[in-house]
Amino acid sequence: MENLAPELLDSIFTLACTDGGFTGCSLSSVSKHVRATSRGARFYSISLTRARLQMTQFLSCFLAERAVASIYTPTIRHLHIVSIKNDKPRGGAPGDEVKPDRRIVDETAEYVENVAQLFRLVAQNLETLSLVHYHGWLRLVPLLAIECPAGGFPMLRELTIVGSDPFVAKGTALSPFYPRLARLHVGFPTHFPWDMSLVDWATRAPGITHLCLSEVNGASPAIEDLAGLPLHRCARSDIQALAVSAPATDRTSVGQRVPGPT
Repeated sequence: MENLAPELLDSIFTLACTDGGFTGCSLSSVSKHVRATSRGARFYSISLTRARLQMTQFLSCFLAERAVASIYTPTIRHLHIVSIKNDKPRGGAPGDEVKPDRRIVDETAEYVENVAQLFRLVAQNLETLSLVHYHGWLRLVPLLAIECPAGGFPMLRELTIVGSDPFVAKGTALSPFYPRLARLHVGFPTHFPWDMSLVDWATRAPGITHLCLSEVNGASPAIEDLAGLPLHRCARSDIQALAVSAPATDRTSVGQRVPGPT
């Protein structure tokens, strides 16, 4: 293996590292040579779903590997993140004062900042992203107003979001924010205070060809109504007027393909 060209090894390792990080971790423990030659591919596919400490340790490792990379800089192409559980104490009886635990508050703030820093590093190279930061029955830490480079996500092709779209441009945003996004999946968990406009998505991602709305019964009546419309109508600027007159739907999951221009 040591006689193979680095370009060939990088291609081989990239094809292997598609399982969320397990194979990448294994490659880093094989030998110094494999650790070095696989450095650019080990982070190809990453899944972060466990705990606050996992995010902290991963970000530290990712930054360290990027700092010593000589040939191929580690980049993340496919990313799956589930936010950590929200451990803030629930309210007691009416009128009771619930004092926040300072340790929990600080750890949550650190986690949110680490997530934001990670997205600032990887936004330019991501091709697929799955982000879950709200759950109908579990209390997760919401990720809000995550600043990304002004260019947004120029390579992103597929996006799944359960919760609101948290990404905002740092500085003057370049439009559109998701120029290559073709497949969008938006989840509507139960009890979430939804305030979503498909007009915003039409502006931020004008190239969407496939749209999936999950659990639309947990969304606002306007979104439930829009789920029954042809998507080329949903992308028009008069979407709010269409929402008023659209027929209601009882479906809990809707997937449609956006037709091309006529």
